[in-house]
Amino acid sequence: MRNLILLFMTLFISSINLQAQSKEASLTAIQPYESFVFLEKDTVGMENRRLLTTINLKSTNYDVLLKKAEKEARRLGGNCLLITSHKAPNPWATRHRIKAKVFRIDNPESFEKEIPWHPSRPLKVCNFRGDRADNPLPSASTTAIDINIFSDPESGKTKAIIEARFKNEKSFFTPSAGSDDRLAIEQLVFDLTEVYARKLRKIIVEEVSSSDELIEIWQSKAGALLPEWYGKRNEFLEEVAENSDAQEQWREWVNGELDSLQAYNQTEFLLALR
Repeated sequence: MRNLILLFMTLFISSINLQAQSKEASLTAIQPYESFVFLEKDTVGMENRRLLTTINLKSTNYDVLLKKAEKEARRLGGNCLLITSHKAPNPWATRHRIKAKVFRIDNPESFEKEIPWHPSRPLKVCNFRGDRADNPLPSASTTAIDINIFSDPESGKTKAIIEARFKNEKSFFTPSAGSDDRLAIEQLVFDLTEVYARKLRKIIVEEVSSSDELIEIWQSKAGALLPEWYGKRNEFLEEVAENSDAQEQWREWVNGELDSLQAYNQTEFLLALR
C-alpha cells in the first residue's frame, strides 16, 4: 500500500543566532538540489570528511532552526550537519539550543532520510532505502507535504515554508526488468506531490490576508486538497497499472500543472497579514 503524508502547520516565534567559530578556505556552495544530511551522532562511513566550522544556534522552534542552519552550512560549502549538543526548552530557557559541526563529506546520499522536491534532483534507485517486507509491489514511494507557518523576527512578518518531500526510508524499490519505467512512475508520484504543494502555496498567498483568514481558509480550502491529492494519486497509479501508455499522458498533465503553477514554485515566502 502506497503512503502519503501531510504535516499540518504550526504557529510560533523563532529567532536564530549563528556563530562561526573557525575559518576555513572557502568551498563552492552546496546548491539547494544537492544532497544535505543532518546527523545526531558521529557516523561510521562519512568518507573523506572535512570539518568546515562549528556553529551555535538558538530558536524557539527546532524545525526552523535546522532550516536556517542548513542554509548557512550550504553557503559555507558544507553538506552535512552533525549535531553535537541539543538542549531543549525549559522553564529557565525558552529556546532550543544546539551546537553543531559543519562537514563536507563525499557520500551524503548514503545518509539522507528525505529529499525536498527540486526540478534538478530526479529520484534514483539508490534513494529508495525502505524495507519491502511482504508488499507485493516491486516499488512504492512515500511522499509528504511539510508545512510551517511562523512569525519571522528578521522581517517582522509571517513566513511560510511549504515543501514536497520524498521519504527515503519509507520508500522501496526492487531493481528488475522495466526498472526505468517504474522509476519514472515513482518520479511522477513525487512530481504530483509538488503540484499539490504549489496549490497550497497559491491558496495561502492569494486568499489569506489576516490571521483569522489563515485559520479559516486552512480548515476549508487548504484542508480539502488532501483528499483531492490522494484521489489524483490513486487515479494515476491505477491507470498506469492497467495501461502503460497512460504514463505519457499523465506526464504531460503533471508537467502542464507544474508550468501553470510556476509562480508558486518558491518553497519559502512571506505573508502580508494585517
